[in-house]
Amino acid sequence: MSTFTTTHRFTTAEYGQMIRAGVLTKDHRVELLDGEIVDMAPIGPEHNSEVDFLNVHFSALATAALVRVQGSIQLDDLSQPQPDIALLRPRKDFYRQKLPGPKDVLLLIEVADSSLLLDRDRKVPLYAKAGISEMWLIDLVSHEVVVHRQPRAGKYTKVTRHRPGDKIASLAFPDHFLHVKELFG
Repeated sequence: MSTFTTTHRFTTAEYGQMIRAGVLTKDHRVELLDGEIVDMAPIGPEHNSEVDFLNVHFSALATAALVRVQGSIQLDDLSQPQPDIALLRPRKDFYRQKLPGPKDVLLLIEVADSSLLLDRDRKVPLYAKAGISEMWLIDLVSHEVVVHRQPRAGKYTKVTRHRPGDKIASLAFPDHFLHVKELFG
C-alpha cells in the first residue's frame, strides 16, 4: 500500500487571521514562505550586531527610504517574509493599513548564519519571483555579501560576490557606499 502526504498551504489572508486571533504570536518567530509557516532561526549576537550596524548605516537615508528592521513584507498571496532589513519607499502612513509589497521595496537584506540555507535556497528565489529588484545576502559564514539583481523568470540574472576590501552601493542609492570590511570587523 502506498501513501502520500498532502500539505495545506496558507494564504497571507489566513496567516493574518491567525495572527489577529492570537493563534500565532511574536513568541512563535515564524514567517510565511510560499504558503508554509516556517520557523525562523534564533538570532545570535553577531547576527544582531550586523542588523544593528545596517540599521544605523541606512538610517542616513531617512528622508529617501524607510528602514524596516525585521518587519514583514508581502510578496504575493502565499509569502510574507520578514527580511532583516528592508529599504522601502517612504509613505506618510508608514504602511499602517497594508504591508509593503514588491513595488515598495528598494532593497532587501538578509543576514545569514544558521539561516543560510533557508535564506539562500528558499527566500532569495521567492524575492526574485516577486520581482524584488535588489537583494543582498550577507553571509556571516563565508564573510561575503552576495548581491542579487535583475530578477527575471523567478531568478536573479546578475549575482556578484563582495568580500572585505570591496565597497558596494544599492542601485537605489548609488552614492551611499558600504565598505564590506565594516560588516565583518
